[in-house]
Amino acid sequence: MSIRLQKFIAQAGISSRRKAETLIMQGRIAVNGVTVTRLGTTVDPDSDKISFDGQDVICSQPHVTYILHKPAGLICSASAKQGRTIFSLFPSTSELRLFSVGRLDKYSEGLLLVTNSGKLAHELAHPRYRHTKTYDVTVRGKVSKDQLHHLQAPMIIEGYQTLGAQVQIIQQQAHPATTKLRIILQEGRSRQIRHMCAQQNLAIQKLKRIKIGQLSLGHLKPGAYRILKKEELLLTQKNDSLPATPSNVCVHPTAAKVSTLHRPYDLADLRVRPKSHGRHPNAHAKSVTLPGRVERSGGRDQGK
Repeated sequence: MSIRLQKFIAQAGISSRRKAETLIMQGRIAVNGVTVTRLGTTVDPDSDKISFDGQDVICSQPHVTYILHKPAGLICSASAKQGRTIFSLFPSTSELRLFSVGRLDKYSEGLLLVTNSGKLAHELAHPRYRHTKTYDVTVRGKVSKDQLHHLQAPMIIEGYQTLGAQVQIIQQQAHPATTKLRIILQEGRSRQIRHMCAQQNLAIQKLKRIKIGQLSLGHLKPGAYRILKKEELLLTQKNDSLPATPSNVCVHPTAAKVSTLHRPYDLADLRVRPKSHGRHPNAHAKSVTLPGRVERSGGRDQGK
């Protein structure tokens, strides 16, 4: 992950940011052996070699990783153009350049790792670690056995076939009618659980991530965070993929459910249309109506 060169120099304790700009314009800073004089140059502290007057610069700032309980309503982007970000929860006086490890969408809450090491953020999010991710999901209504079976099966999401999931009912309430599900994913496709529930006409009321691999959210309250212990950090580097079972083994794409949702939305606004019984090859596919758009899973977009 890149940061501005003058910020790196300030973090390394050589000078203030303003003075660092002067040093750059004077040609006293080199990146990977090349003298840099242009302000706005960015560097990756984990991979680039920076020198000052011919001497290597090592940023003395230690790497730190936080476990955060992301509240619903905040976004994981570094830019606040689309709303308040999770980074607003951290002190504005901090010189740390923070990155989120993966993301949770605006309407979701729960466990999120945040670190000042771009390299670590990339490694922890890399598919080779295959971390399971555990969620508690509350949906409207009662979930049937058939719906439960289909939630566990692989499906196609935006052209990609997902692995199956472990899904179990942990609580059902009659008034108002709601069901609480425990869902364990082997991968983190964008809004995967929302796609899964849309396929089964289930409107999500609350989506909360409670575990990543062996790391647990614990009793952290929304908006609170703590530094990850060294032994906890080691747990994130272990592969903890699920064993192969009939429900999570990949099947041929034509046998998997298809989801073609294209933009963020709140599933509380989801309206379900009845199945079509025509002769079109995709007549069996479920149709869902999203705000401002009509889409068919397994077919083409019907409208804008």
